[in-house]
Amino acid sequence: MKKLLLLSTIGLFVFGLSACTNDDPDRTNDPTDDELTEYTLTELAMYDGQDGMDAYIAVDGYVYDVTDDPNWEGGSHNGFMAGQDWTEEIGSASPHGSSVLSGVPKIGIIVEEDDTTTETMYFTITELSMYDGQNGNDAYIAFEGKVYDVTDNSNWSGGSHAGIDAGQDITAEIAGSPHGDSVVAGLTEIGELVVDKTGDAPYDPYLYLTLTDLAMYDGTGDMDAYVAVSDVVYDVTNSAAWTDGTHNGNSAGLDLTDEILSAPHGESVLDGLTIVGEIVAE
Repeated sequence: MKKLLLLSTIGLFVFGLSACTNDDPDRTNDPTDDELTEYTLTELAMYDGQDGMDAYIAVDGYVYDVTDDPNWEGGSHNGFMAGQDWTEEIGSASPHGSSVLSGVPKIGIIVEEDDTTTETMYFTITELSMYDGQNGNDAYIAFEGKVYDVTDNSNWSGGSHAGIDAGQDITAEIAGSPHGDSVVAGLTEIGELVVDKTGDAPYDPYLYLTLTDLAMYDGTGDMDAYVAVSDVVYDVTNSAAWTDGTHNGNSAGLDLTDEILSAPHGESVLDGLTIVGEIVAE
């Protein structure tokens, strides 16, 4: 029954197009392909006949203007919406195929989406915080060093999702969630999270290290010396207090949270050290 209703709807769709045809089935007056405007399917979707936009449809790789067709008033016809490719529906519903479009202005040709990669953008934590989805700002989040755009994601309406606000690094929150990194699947990656050590130097990648990764940064050989405190990773490579990766019996490459917090000066001993990343779960 559902299949019958669908075929009936498609039949009405084709009939409506046929109703506005003329006696020019070979379309000899159409512009050549070189004269047609190129549209990707993404661009075609903008021409849906809504909010003052023209109404275009695509069939067999060509774009047709149905803006002034009375059958497409408001950008829809018998349940079919403008701004889409209706090749399959036309082909399956009519023995004449796209010839039913004779008389509908052919204005364009469908081309492949431009897959040219855009230049990677870099964000510090401070810069990321400006993209909180509030007061007209876009909404970005960071996960494991990558920055994602959630501005138009319905799950991030108003710049928040499940109590988590946009404009911040949510690696720890995602790592502890039941779905893990699957929650970023399908999101648009737009850049990388970085830290500017000097304010003038080029950005260095912001690191996400497991404790196993951290252990490699022990200050021996040619390795830098990093330590972790409260899941934040600090670079002590050039600190005079950390000669050869050791300080007061403590070695670099380790999580020293307990040692630092139990020290007389607490975390104040970290003042002036460069934050290079954070600890994530194994």
